[in-house]
Amino acid sequence: MRRIILVVVLAAAIAVGFGLRSSTPALSVNSQTVSLAEWSSELAALRSNSGLQCYYDALTSSNIGPGGARDTLSAAGAAAWSNIRVEGLAIVDQVERVLHHRPSATELSQAEQILATEMQNAATSVQYTCPVSATTALSEMPAPMREAQVRAEADSLYLVSTLPGAISLTPAALATYYAQHRSNYDTLCVSAAVVTPSRASAFLAAASSGESVAQLARRFSIDSSRLKGGSLGCFSPGSSSYVSLRSDVAGQAVGHYNTTVHAITYGSGTDDLFLAVTSVKPTTYAQAATTVLADAQKANAALASTTKAQLLFRDAVTVASAIGRWGLASSGPQVFVPNLPTSSGTASTTLLTTTATTPYQ
Repeated sequence: MRRIILVVVLAAAIAVGFGLRSSTPALSVNSQTVSLAEWSSELAALRSNSGLQCYYDALTSSNIGPGGARDTLSAAGAAAWSNIRVEGLAIVDQVERVLHHRPSATELSQAEQILATEMQNAATSVQYTCPVSATTALSEMPAPMREAQVRAEADSLYLVSTLPGAISLTPAALATYYAQHRSNYDTLCVSAAVVTPSRASAFLAAASSGESVAQLARRFSIDSSRLKGGSLGCFSPGSSSYVSLRSDVAGQAVGHYNTTVHAITYGSGTDDLFLAVTSVKPTTYAQAATTVLADAQKANAALASTTKAQLLFRDAVTVASAIGRWGLASSGPQVFVPNLPTSSGTASTTLLTTTATTPYQ
C-alpha cells in the first residue's frame, strides 16, 4: 500500500512539474503574460507563412527570416517579434487595469480592419510586394495569435483616444480631419529638372530671373522629361510616391522650382533634382481616405510614443532567458537577442592537447 501511495505522489509531482514548465511565461508585463507555447506557436506561424513574415518585416524594420536550424527564425527576428508582443501586453495591461476598459465586438472588428491597413501601409512604404493581402495574412494567423494582435490594436486605439490632441480613427472623425486639412490632399501635377552639380548655380540664377518651369527644364535638365518641359504627370493621394512628393514640395509656390537641392542617383553619378508644382487639383475625401488615415495614424503614433515609453519604463517586464534579455537601448527599453556562446570555446585546442607541465598538487 505504501508503495502504491509513493507511485501516486511521484506521478503527481511529475504532472505538476510538467504543468509549470508548459505554463512558464515567455514574456510578461505586470499581470499580462504570453506562455512559451503561445510564443513558440507564433514564431512557427511567422516562419512558415511568407505573407505574415513580409508584413512584419515591414512593421518592425527587421528581417524576420529563417534561423540556423530547421523551422526556426533568426534570433534578431524572434527579438523583434518579442518587442511587438511586450508593447502589446503593456498597452493591454494599461487599458484593462488602469483605464478599466475592455474592447467591444465592434471595437475589435474595427481594430482588425485598421491593423490590416497598417500592415499594408507599412509594406507599401518600404516598397515590399507581399505575396498575399494584409487581410489574408491576418486571416491565416493561428486564432490565438490573431486575437492577441487584434486585442492589442483595439486597446492601443482606445489608449490613444484618451490622449489630448489624438485623432479618432472613425470614418466621421477622419472626414472632419480631411475637411480641416483639405489642401494637404490636393492632386499635385509636378515637373522636374535633373541638373548636374556643375550647372546647379546657373540653374538657380536662371530660375530667379524669371524663366518658366518648362524653359528651365528644357535648358538645364539631363532627364528625358525635358522634352515635355520636365513634366512628370499628376500624383493623387494614395499613389505610392504621393506622401514623399508632398513632403518634398511642401511650402513651395505653384509654378516655381524649389531652391533646396535634392540629390538623386542618375545614370552612374549623383545629380541635383529640382521639383516644381505646376498645378493643384482638389480631391474628394473618398480619393484621399487612405492617405488621411495614414496621416492620422502617424500623428497619433507620435503622441503615443511618449506614453508607450513611459509604460515600458514603469512596468514590470520579464523575458525568459532563452528568448532574450530586457534592457535599455538608446531608443528605450527593449528585448535584446539572448547571449549565445561563441563558435569556439574558452579553451583553445592547444590547451586541450598540450601535456600539462605543472604537476597536480
